[in-house]
Amino acid sequence: MIDTWLRPLTFTGIGLFLVAVLILAVTTGAPLAIYGAALIWGLAFGGSATVFQTASARAAGPAADVAQAMIVTAWNIAIFGGAVVGGVILETAGAGGLSWAGIALLVGAAGSALCMGRLAGAGRMM
Repeated sequence: MIDTWLRPLTFTGIGLFLVAVLILAVTTGAPLAIYGAALIWGLAFGGSATVFQTASARAAGPAADVAQAMIVTAWNIAIFGGAVVGGVILETAGAGGLSWAGIALLVGAAGSALCMGRLAGAGRMM
């Protein structure tokens, strides 16, 4: 499905993340809602690596091997950065601040994905 539906799956993943984070942002003390958000988050997170790998390989063309190495490095740096920024947010805004920061990041991700689609449609990107 990823080869055929890369763009819709990208937006589906971002949308699932947004739903999960919104649930976490607005619910407190509701275990079923939190479990549901964790399930939705898991679905989105589980598919995101494959979507990233496919998109980077397509964009890189003949340099796909280099792109795959770079995506793994970027993924690891993002996990490190997320831990650092998450710690700062926890220290300054508390646990509730994590959801709102996630929403801001996901809106940025959706905007970025929209822009990349426009570039691809204009023939500037593979």
